[in-house]
Amino acid sequence: MCVFETDSIMNELLLLISSTESRDPRDPKSPATNFLNVCHSACRQSSTAVLLALVSESSRIDQHPGSEMFRDSFCTNPVLALLWQHANNSPRECSDSLISIVSYYIGIPACVLRSMLPSYVAMCDAQAVQCEQALLDVAVHANACNVTALHQSAGCTPQCSDYVQKLSNMQMNHSGLRCLESMSSIQEILADNAHKTCSSSKLA
Repeated sequence: MCVFETDSIMNELLLLISSTESRDPRDPKSPATNFLNVCHSACRQSSTAVLLALVSESSRIDQHPGSEMFRDSFCTNPVLALLWQHANNSPRECSDSLISIVSYYIGIPACVLRSMLPSYVAMCDAQAVQCEQALLDVAVHANACNVTALHQSAGCTPQCSDYVQKLSNMQMNHSGLRCLESMSSIQEILADNAHKTCSSSKLA
């Protein structure tokens, strides 16, 4: 919708519909208000860029819908990076509206997704990003190795050998253990922040 030039008839229709809504950009049940904020405002260009980028992410999002998409990649997740950049450079109402639209698209309550942004800034320093990338690298090698076959056979494929080596290095390396602990604590903090944010909010 935002890709097309501003249409006065569409704008008037959205204004008419939004007059029946709460007009709260944090409310995911106010789609007309949210579209007005992101498509017919000063932040239209930046919002369009984020929405187009999310389309390119659609295949990965479809494979890991909802909160699962942040389970293994929080600091390196492009969706959060895009949302934070947008929030940092756009008016609050635009950011809240975009989060409501994106939350519906990826299947996460808006308040949960909104609660992730402060955590993203607070926890995702260069070291956290490196840790997550290292863990994701191990996961790639794990997927390439048929672990069941590895346990059932005395032989070891090159893929499984690489996986075992990387996993062993991480377990023996002190920084590797700190990475595992760090990623685990991030998930706990996310869950705690989401609980606090959403339990005190009436908006989904």
